[in-house]
Amino acid sequence: MELTCFKKQDAAWVEFDPELKGRRKLNFGKSAFDNVAKVRVRGVVRGDSSGFGHSNGWRYQFAVREILDAKVLWKLHGSTKDIPEDIRINACRQ
Repeated sequence: MELTCFKKQDAAWVEFDPELKGRRKLNFGKSAFDNVAKVRVRGVVRGDSSGFGHSNGWRYQFAVREILDAKVLWKLHGSTKDIPEDIRINACRQ
């Protein structure tokens, strides 16, 4: 899973604490992949030049300890392959 804002250059690889609080707030249905969600989380950020995640492709790791809120903004469907521009623009606004 990746935590990012579409306008930002840097993204963070996300790991979930085994003792994660608020896990039920991430109930995105059968598939948690290919969703764009607005989330409020609490955790710890780490940075390392050797990288994190798949093939060490991320400079930062965010260890999520608590899910405060989560709302799906967009889900991939068979006919919709790209994230709509309005979602990309507004996803990171407060």
